Amino acid sequence: NRSPTVQKSDLLRVECVDLELQAKQLDTRRQLDEYDRSREPEVRGKWNKVCGECGYVNHERHRYCESCGCNMVERTVREVDHICPKCRTKVAKHVHECCECGARFWSPIIVTRSPEGECSLGEDEAR
Repeated sequence: NRSPTVQKSDLLRVECVDLELQAKQLDTRRQLDEYDRSREPEVRGKWNKVCGECGYVNHERHRYCESCGCNMVERTVREVDHICPKCRTKVAKHVHECCECGARFWSPIIVTRSPEGECSLGEDEAR
């Protein structure tokens, strides 16, 4: 019973393959993480661009309206703030509870700001 002899060159070859495999695994993990991040809703940043055509509130980075597909770069876009109905504190678009006063609500009040800075109350958001 002779055991197979392992030479140093064989070990180096195995180590090299392991490093290549590890690099491929890291690259695959990075791609999967990037894909997962792309599938998450855009809750970071501001949801403050109102489409001039349909009135849908879009994320600040969107170039086209999510609702109607209208080009939001070429049109005049109004900005909005989302306000707690109880204490009038600015809140994020998708929250249903105020972090300031703790009030629970179905949707925040939408206040539209024109480019000149004047404010007008919008309707409650039902989306």
